[in-house]
Amino acid sequence: MKNNLWNILRKELRELFRDKKSLAMMLIIPIFIPLMILGMSALFEAQMNKDTQNYNKIGIAYEMTEEEKAMAKEMKLEIIEGTEEELKQKYEKEEINLYLTKKDKEYTIHTNGSEESSYAKELVQNYLAIYKQYLQQQYLRK
Repeated sequence: MKNNLWNILRKELRELFRDKKSLAMMLIIPIFIPLMILGMSALFEAQMNKDTQNYNKIGIAYEMTEEEKAMAKEMKLEIIEGTEEELKQKYEKEEINLYLTKKDKEYTIHTNGSEESSYAKELVQNYLAIYKQYLQQQYLRK
């Protein structure tokens, strides 16, 4: 009986080592998957902990209210005020990450799509959403 079990085990092990694809899958995949997960989590962590000081220089081409200035300060936005032409020149010289203009009640974000300006655009969109909520609350209180 013991001899039969030993023969079956040897036969199965021989079959296992003959099939190189299955052997590779059993040895490589269990090592590769955790490494891939660790790499992706490190990449995600690096993106989430990016310092906002690299992309928080925002040009504003209109007169800001005190509430807007307070919200920008709270969000740690570095606001540079000026005319649209001045801000465009600063943007081209990469002194600011993007600039925002306002015509009537419509805001326009001027950016070129680079990595820093896309992060800055996210910040400005969050800022505008918060300001919109503030204006809605003020309207409802009246």
